[in-house]
Amino acid sequence: MKPVAINMRNPLHCLKLAGTMGAILVLAGCNSQTMGSRSDSLVTGSVAARSAAATARSDLARAYQKNPNSKKHAISYAKYLREKGSHGQAVSILAKALRKSPKNQELMAEYGKALAAAGQHDKALRSLAYAQSLGKPDWRILSAQGVALDKKGKHAEARQKYAAAYALAPKEPSILNNLGLSYALSSELKKAEASLRKAMGMRGASAKVHQNLTLVLGLQGRFEEAEQMAAKVLPASAVKTNMATLRKMVTQPNTWNKLRAGSSQKAKRRTAKPAKRSARKTARAHKKIRSAKPIRSAQKKRTVKPAMTNSQTAKAKAVKAKAVKQAVQKLGLKT
Repeated sequence: MKPVAINMRNPLHCLKLAGTMGAILVLAGCNSQTMGSRSDSLVTGSVAARSAAATARSDLARAYQKNPNSKKHAISYAKYLREKGSHGQAVSILAKALRKSPKNQELMAEYGKALAAAGQHDKALRSLAYAQSLGKPDWRILSAQGVALDKKGKHAEARQKYAAAYALAPKEPSILNNLGLSYALSSELKKAEASLRKAMGMRGASAKVHQNLTLVLGLQGRFEEAEQMAAKVLPASAVKTNMATLRKMVTQPNTWNKLRAGSSQKAKRRTAKPAKRSARKTARAHKKIRSAKPIRSAQKKRTVKPAMTNSQTAKAKAVKAKAVKQAVQKLGLKT
């Protein structure tokens, strides 16, 4: 199957890319389970991995229930719950712990991360800022602030936080992973690739970094490279399933071309009537002043800009905003 080239200067293609990211970035956010049961789901784990995860959850839950006043157990259990998607439960556990230790930096930082994961981004940013004020500058908190900002669509501000975090921890691959996904969100795939490749070459880089790079390569239509990358961290059966999904997503019929075609037809219909009216006005003006030049000039001014341009742009922006919002909800940003 021949990949469809994505022109990053074309806003319609950028919209398609954002929608594609929203549909398949689930790969980056889960390393230990199979994503759903649909035929187009991306496989990232096994039955054995799910069994191990269930055992880990049970152990952490027992430890926390045995000693709910332990900050260590509260943080460990809440972090596990957050990473597995139980955001509300994680927030509840940390809020309870903070009532007894309201100025504990680690507790407050984890609380901010849980809020960000639960979609409460403004509250998360306030909590993370307060956590940062409770002790020495912490790169983990800065990176978490970047994640919350990215989820709000404030990518430039998020990258400033990642830069500050990287200055404190230049050997931490998770910061560059987040930076790469931040670039991917704004359709800057070359920058995303460069950041993820750098992260992948660092000690301690997780399988998530490889998976995110696989995704970015696939979004560029570079399927052979993406397949080679996926094979480094996934079994052959999962690689085959994932590559089939990537190809389907990237090469499917371009719905944005349909949108553009439909808008063009509407534009033609709407501009046809003004053209006729202009011709009638021109005829009347010829009779009155016997001069066609001023009228031709006025007519050109009216027809320079298509009638649908503003409407189409507004519609495209609205669709893009919705697609990006869906994408960030499934990002593999590591907090």
